[in-house]
Amino acid sequence: KGLDWLMQRSQFKTETDKNARYLAARIAVTLEQFALKCADWIDDNEAYIDTRGSVGRLRLTLPPLAEFPTDAHWTAVDPALVARSLSISNELMLAKAAIDFAKGVADSEDHLYVRNTFDGQAGKCGYRAWQLAIDLRQKYTLGEFSPSEFSWNSERLLKKHHDQELDARKEETGVAS
Repeated sequence: KGLDWLMQRSQFKTETDKNARYLAARIAVTLEQFALKCADWIDDNEAYIDTRGSVGRLRLTLPPLAEFPTDAHWTAVDPALVARSLSISNELMLAKAAIDFAKGVADSEDHLYVRNTFDGQAGKCGYRAWQLAIDLRQKYTLGEFSPSEFSWNSERLLKKHHDQELDARKEETGVAS
């Protein structure tokens, strides 16, 4: 009986580990897609401003974050990573509020203020999503995803705007966000 119990426990652990890796991969890819869209939309804004509207598009709303899987065993994944994953929606809600506030107080012609607010918020949320995806991939040995092998370095753009946004918050409030 003891041997049967050990075999069942081993099979259960193997199955749980497979579920955790699969869910972590799905979450990581969802976060990476969101982060890449954030970087692309920041880049669109830069191109639009730099070319006075002939290239790119003015983006002033965050890209949507695809829903996380509901058909998986979330309890199999590291609780700290689950908490960070689920907290992303709160960060997006706060970022949207900051962008909406900027839209509300800006003059109708003051696209630069709103655009800078958007770029900061998109950079902050996109970079945090990117870092969480990296952490999930590392924890569950999923391999690295490096889009700069195929395209431009979106992580660098996100980090730049993330850091600028955090510095602006520190300057405004005297507290790190």
